[in-house]
Amino acid sequence: MFKLVVGAMCVTGGELNLLLRILTSLEAVKQTQKEHSLILQSLLRRGSGGAVMGNEIPDGLNLPLESVQDVDNAEQKLADVATRAALVSQMFLINTSVKSDTKQ
Repeated sequence: MFKLVVGAMCVTGGELNLLLRILTSLEAVKQTQKEHSLILQSLLRRGSGGAVMGNEIPDGLNLPLESVQDVDNAEQKLADVATRAALVSQMFLINTSVKSDTKQ
């Protein structure tokens, strides 16, 4: 049986294999996230089938949601794929804008 001692930790061969599988899975998730970010950025640059670009929230969505009725209305609007994509794109833009503002 294989045993690796690092500091106060003792890791067996099976545990090391598990850790390597977890790390490999995390790397795959990171790669997928990078790919999705690139795809989203590309869509934002090109514009996509009715998605709202710029600083606009899709029509019919009033944010912030202040009541149960607002949530029900938003759910109905977000059932439309184009509206949902437009909102996701806008949230992405807001998120990246906030991140770039905090770095300065």
